[in-house]
Amino acid sequence: MDLSRCPEMDDSKRIIIAFVLVFIILFVYNQVFYKPPPKKVSEPQPEKPVQEKVEEIVEPAPVEEKEMFEYEELVLTFENDNYRAEVTNRGGGVRSLYLKRYRAELMPGINFTSAVDGQDLTNEQFDIKKVADTIICRRDNIEKRYVFNTYGFLMLSSVLGKKQDLRFSRGLAVTEFKNRGDDLKRFACYVKTEGLKKLKVKEAKRYIVNPAWIGLRTKYFFMPVEPRRPIESFTLWKRDDKRYGLTITTSSQAELNVRFLPIDYWFLAGFKREFEGISTGGIFGPIGRLILQFFRLLYPLVKNFGLVIVLFSLMVKLILHPLNRQQLEMQRKMQLLQPEMEKLGKKYKDDPQALNKEMMDLYKSFGLNPAGCFLPLIVQLPLFMALYNMLLTAIDFRQAAFIFWIRDLSIKDPYYVLPIVMGAMFLIQSLITSTDPRNRMMSIFMPVFFTFIFLNFPSGLQLYWLSFNLFSIIESLWYRKRSGGRR
Repeated sequence: MDLSRCPEMDDSKRIIIAFVLVFIILFVYNQVFYKPPPKKVSEPQPEKPVQEKVEEIVEPAPVEEKEMFEYEELVLTFENDNYRAEVTNRGGGVRSLYLKRYRAELMPGINFTSAVDGQDLTNEQFDIKKVADTIICRRDNIEKRYVFNTYGFLMLSSVLGKKQDLRFSRGLAVTEFKNRGDDLKRFACYVKTEGLKKLKVKEAKRYIVNPAWIGLRTKYFFMPVEPRRPIESFTLWKRDDKRYGLTITTSSQAELNVRFLPIDYWFLAGFKREFEGISTGGIFGPIGRLILQFFRLLYPLVKNFGLVIVLFSLMVKLILHPLNRQQLEMQRKMQLLQPEMEKLGKKYKDDPQALNKEMMDLYKSFGLNPAGCFLPLIVQLPLFMALYNMLLTAIDFRQAAFIFWIRDLSIKDPYYVLPIVMGAMFLIQSLITSTDPRNRMMSIFMPVFFTFIFLNFPSGLQLYWLSFNLFSIIESLWYRKRSGGRR
């Protein structure tokens, strides 16, 4: 994205405006617009009420359970190829849910405890036993069954003639400890009734609605809770640690299908529940998904996503080569036009409109199109935005190593080697392509500016820009040699 070859405006102003604009858009997109649009259901579900009522809960949200209790804790385990789950006799709750492939613990404490007619049973002792793929928890006239399946469990809870609250009060766990802030920033709540809605929750809110499902997500993982029987309401609140708590209020008989899933658009779409609506990626999402599919095609060939990014940057450079070649040719012609432009500047120094007209006529006579120099930028901007978002959120890059110190392409380079080398490459490229000595300071400033901006970007994006600049240097040197060494 080299704008130094464009003749229409002063080089320094052009470069500053263009690149600052790119990063303003990137910042605003990431901070404000990263949210999926509401989706309309393709097939209505008449049996589910569509009228939603929300009540503010004035009393405090459910308190955290006490850490001390007066009986020996008993824990039973279920394990399959995808996860390992632990159920405790303490409240008959789930104590651990560990996703094996992703090495991620999603339960920060005991969840799926109960309250009956307002009486909290979190610290009460249950009798528990395991029968095949089912763990049964009993206490007095209360029975909870966890029927485990491929991606989670079916929770069956019954209380003799009484209303019950099923509590997921501790929320989903933070899994990205090296980038905890970014993980928490993407924690969110969703509800699916007629359409999919992202809920904005701070204080506790009670939603009197019978949804198709309620979902909690982190940066990389998603827990949809799908009621198989009608519920009375559900309550959401944001905890002090920024995670979300959930309570489902239901009758004496409850049946919830709970899944623990990685956030992958196509994988979620396979459930045909509109789960993929939480991962659209905004307006650049479709481009990002195409790039990700291409990355997945390349990965089996090199077995390293870092190398895939390098190959992708080479492919982009080759695709843009005709446009870049045109820019390089324009740059050469601009050098030839410098004496004529200086003459026009002196002749029409008091008449800017006449100067502009004469300059445009001069460009036209040499076959130069000033607007055409922005085409590579226009082409690359959506690509860059999509790549940024994809590298930041796609689970493929979570804990994906490149070389030596780069052990996770989804987070920044811990030693800032990539952005510094990237800045050096950018500086070399700027000095090679700059034709006007007056712009030498700008040729130095912009690489420094970019290096600072890129410091905290995902290392995968730093690698892409480093590779792209390296190939740009090679391209510029090749063109100079081909044109007889002329700048």
